[in-house]
Amino acid sequence: MGRMKSLSLTETFADQFVPDQARLVLIGKKDFCWDFNKKGRDISLYNEKLTANKKHETDHETVLANIGFDSGQHYWEISIDTFVDIEDIYIGVAKKNVGLYTRATDTGCFWGWMCTGDRKFESSPNGNHLSTFGGMCKIGDIIGVLLEFTNGIGSLFFYKNKMFVGRAFDNLPKGTYYPAAC
Repeated sequence: MGRMKSLSLTETFADQFVPDQARLVLIGKKDFCWDFNKKGRDISLYNEKLTANKKHETDHETVLANIGFDSGQHYWEISIDTFVDIEDIYIGVAKKNVGLYTRATDTGCFWGWMCTGDRKFESSPNGNHLSTFGGMCKIGDIIGVLLEFTNGIGSLFFYKNKMFVGRAFDNLPKGTYYPAAC
């Protein structure tokens, strides 16, 4: 499925790739990994909870990070280590009450990039909104996610292999959002 990048306390800000739009990167500020208590039962966590793997490719199970954001600017990366052609990989942000056993696009509280399906999706209680976005990803690609808040309203940007893909959303309602993968 994917792996989060661990940022070392010994690295300086200049040592890190920082997207042009970002003014803040989490470097040793908080313990940032996948949350053992907020994942589907068929998702296994490894490598100090930085790596998440699904047992079955066709399952739609979600895993959230152990920390959520409701203000500021936050950047993280997820590398795509493995997947099969029939699998969709969703990367983005979700509210804490996301259904862990529901397709990301059907939860009503997950926004992101279906990076093996060439689309972005916006969940809402009124239905899904899918549109073409970002192209296809492959094994070895590194997906960067920038979550930025202005007056409590979130914007979500994506990067692929350090290259800017685009602004996916600029209207996330006020609330706390967790890095998520499905």
